[in-house]
Amino acid sequence: MHDLTPSPMTLRSIETDVVDDDAIDEWLSHHANLARNFVYTGDLGKQVLDGRREGKPGRVRLSREYLVAARSIARRQINLTGYRIPGLLR
Repeated sequence: MHDLTPSPMTLRSIETDVVDDDAIDEWLSHHANLARNFVYTGDLGKQVLDGRREGKPGRVRLSREYLVAARSIARRQINLTGYRIPGLLR
């Protein structure tokens, strides 16, 4: 099992976070930026396009650096989501 204890940076975000309906647009924008900058990287896009041209869609190689960064981002987002959901359900 992985440790999902919030990092100091995530704890600071949680402490200053406003959880209300108005914050949702800001969160969506932030998530879209994370996806553009860290998930759908230029290298990943190139691999997908190259694979389609070669008739091998869906096959990509993720570097160790990519996986480390992805895990870090995912853990932070899981912590923030766990905090935000109860605030939205009030």
